[in-house]
Amino acid sequence: MMDSFEPAYKEQWYALPAEYKTKMVRGIVAFNIVVSGLESKEKLSQNKTNAERAAIINTLSSSSDANERSIAEFMASNKLVTKREENL
Repeated sequence: MMDSFEPAYKEQWYALPAEYKTKMVRGIVAFNIVVSGLESKEKLSQNKTNAERAAIINTLSSSSDANERSIAEFMASNKLVTKREENL
C-alpha cells in the first residue's frame, strides 16, 4: 500500500524501530463512509490570463496522457473567461 500511496515515506518507514512500527500498525482503524452527496467545481485556470490558459492548453494538448488531452479540448471548446477579463 505504501508503494501506491506513500512511496516517498517508504524508506523512512523501514528505518523506524520495529517496536514503534508495531504500535503504529495497531492504531490503524478501518471504517466505512456513506456518501450522501457530492459537490464539485471546475477549476481549469479561470484565474489565469488568456495567454497563460493558451499555454496550459497547448501543453496539455501535446501530452501523451489521454486525460490531459481531453482536459485541453474541454478548456479550448469552452473558452473559459476570467472575471478579471470580463471587467476589462
